[in-house]
Amino acid sequence: MKHILSIILFGCIISTATAQKIDDSKVPAPVTSAFSENYPAVKDYSWSKDGEYYAATYTSKDMNYAITYDVTGNLVSTQTGIEQKALPQTAVDYVSMKHPGKNIREASKVTSSSGGITYKAWVDDQVITFDADGKMVSTSKSGQKNTDAESGKWSK
Repeated sequence: MKHILSIILFGCIISTATAQKIDDSKVPAPVTSAFSENYPAVKDYSWSKDGEYYAATYTSKDMNYAITYDVTGNLVSTQTGIEQKALPQTAVDYVSMKHPGKNIREASKVTSSSGGITYKAWVDDQVITFDADGKMVSTSKSGQKNTDAESGKWSK
C-alpha cells in the first residue's frame, strides 16, 4: 500500500519541473506559511502550481529542490536533484538497456510525506520514474532539455 501511495503522489508531482509559475501573491497563505516555517533560511525561491498542488523551487549548494504542498499547506513531497551515480543501479541498467547510447541528463529523488521514495531520470524528452529499488514505474514526456545529470541539477 505504501508503494502504491508513493506512486500516486509521485504522479501528482511529476510535472513540477514544467508546472505553471505563479506570483507569490497567488499562493494560499497556509502554503507560504508552511514553507517559511520549514525552510526559514531559503530566501530565493519561486512558486509554481500544478493542478491543486503548489511547489516552491530553489537552489542551494548547486543542487535543486522542489517542495510540494497541497492547498491547505500539508507537505506532499520533496524533490532533490541528485547525481546520476546516486540512482539505484537497476535504474541505470534499465536506461542503458532500453535507451542504448543515451545518457541520463538529469536525476532526482522524490520523498513523499509518508516517507516513500521514488527516483526520476530524464533521458532525451522522457522522464522515467523508478521505485525505491530502481524498478521502472512509468514514463512521461518532458519539456525540459538543458541540465547536467552529473551535477544533480534539473531545469525549473
